[in-house]
Amino acid sequence: MQKYRNYLEKFFISFLIFIGISTQQSVACQVKEILPPDLKTYLQSYLSDRIDGRDASLKVSFGSIKSEDRFDNRYVVYVYGKTACGSGGCYLLILDKTKKGFGVVGELPAVRRPIKILTTFSHGYPDISVWVQGGGEVNGFEAKIPFDGSAYPKDPYSFPAVKMAKPQKGRILISQTSKCEYLYQK
Repeated sequence: MQKYRNYLEKFFISFLIFIGISTQQSVACQVKEILPPDLKTYLQSYLSDRIDGRDASLKVSFGSIKSEDRFDNRYVVYVYGKTACGSGGCYLLILDKTKKGFGVVGELPAVRRPIKILTTFSHGYPDISVWVQGGGEVNGFEAKIPFDGSAYPKDPYSFPAVKMAKPQKGRILISQTSKCEYLYQK
């Protein structure tokens, strides 16, 4: 009987963790048309090779960041939906806008909101922070994601990313309630 009870307790705890993770990712955003047409077209093309880019549930929130020279040429794009999220979070892209289109300077496949622009800079661009929880990380933490001169790290566990002991100062760029847009019209 005790063995059965232990099994039920473990199942119940696992179920509660799963529900907490699932609801964190599925928080509704304010759906509006927000994407510049060239960015939307680029994302549709780029994501079709990475995840199921034709998934009608895919939504995108984005914001722009400025370099130290104040040029507004970098976008942070958070992609979420059935095929873009897992237990560790959803897909984050950091893009440069150039005369020829867009280039990827950061790609983190499993992070959570909020996405913050920090007050610190690395190689002329602001550091970014993301929330890391799920995928084996139970308690969660804020990770600082610095630009290394050519790219942002590919995951919040790899150098030069840093697990932060306390909340960092910065501006929330993408929150749980940020405006979003379906990547493909519903």
